[in-house]
Amino acid sequence: MSIVLSKDLDYWMIPQEIFIEVDGYTYQVVYQKQKSDYHQISHLQFYHYPNGAREDSPTPLTSTGYRSAFVNCDTVEQYTDVETAAIALVKATQDDSKIKSLAQYSLF
Repeated sequence: MSIVLSKDLDYWMIPQEIFIEVDGYTYQVVYQKQKSDYHQISHLQFYHYPNGAREDSPTPLTSTGYRSAFVNCDTVEQYTDVETAAIALVKATQDDSKIKSLAQYSLF
């Protein structure tokens, strides 16, 4: 089965990589924005990044060292920059009741 994609659709944008620190934990965040004729969504990938390298170890954000979240573009754009949005998402994720209001869905 093959999928035909419209050449008019603008899919994954070039990813932005940033580093944030929240509550003493360093995370590498890879941010990509996807848009088509019908929707826009932001994808943020969080990697535990202590001591200058990725590590598969537990943090308050994730028990595996990795977390992926898809959120509405408006959620990211309401902040001054991606770094501020990522920090807010990490803090909200540590409280599961808050993340449900921010994220459309998450993959762990």
